[in-house]
Amino acid sequence: MSILCKTFVDLIFPPLCLHCKEKCSTKFFCPDCWELCAPPDPLGRCRHCFEEVEKKGMCAQCRREPELPIARAFVFERQAPILSYREAAAESMAGFAVNQWIQLEWETPDTVVPMPDGRSRGIGKIFAQWLGFRFCNTVVSGDDFFELRDEDLGDVILIFDAGNSLSDLKKAIFALSEAFPKRMVLLSLSHFSDF
Repeated sequence: MSILCKTFVDLIFPPLCLHCKEKCSTKFFCPDCWELCAPPDPLGRCRHCFEEVEKKGMCAQCRREPELPIARAFVFERQAPILSYREAAAESMAGFAVNQWIQLEWETPDTVVPMPDGRSRGIGKIFAQWLGFRFCNTVVSGDDFFELRDEDLGDVILIFDAGNSLSDLKKAIFALSEAFPKRMVLLSLSHFSDF
């Protein structure tokens, strides 16, 4: 497209941020909204639930009674504009997740297991492929239960979650515990049931 044609199109249809609707020169979001999409820094986060803490270590809630029995981190804060766009490409979301995984410096998993929903499977599969991790779609869900299809998952399991409820996460963790892993961790795109 020529510069003159692009200028004419921008004049008639000015590029607007998908979130705040302000005029912008970047793709999809303005610079301020893109900044809100930055993954949270693991420093200054509870090492168990990933909420902000003042001192390094665990938050008071996790020291008393954590919501989940395994450590969890997430890729986006609640206010990240990208979370309102469920149609965001799986590759884009996986890219953000890979970036956060590198920042976490967690132990390399033997297997990445997605939550039993299409979005978790799609993004989780790309995430595992890009990092060279084994991917196993082994947790299946019924009306009010989750069960394990394959019990040979290795010692370290990374659960990938694209937006499930706390209740469903607990059921999946319980089902995966039947494989007797030495360690399980959870990487979510965001907080529980946020999108």
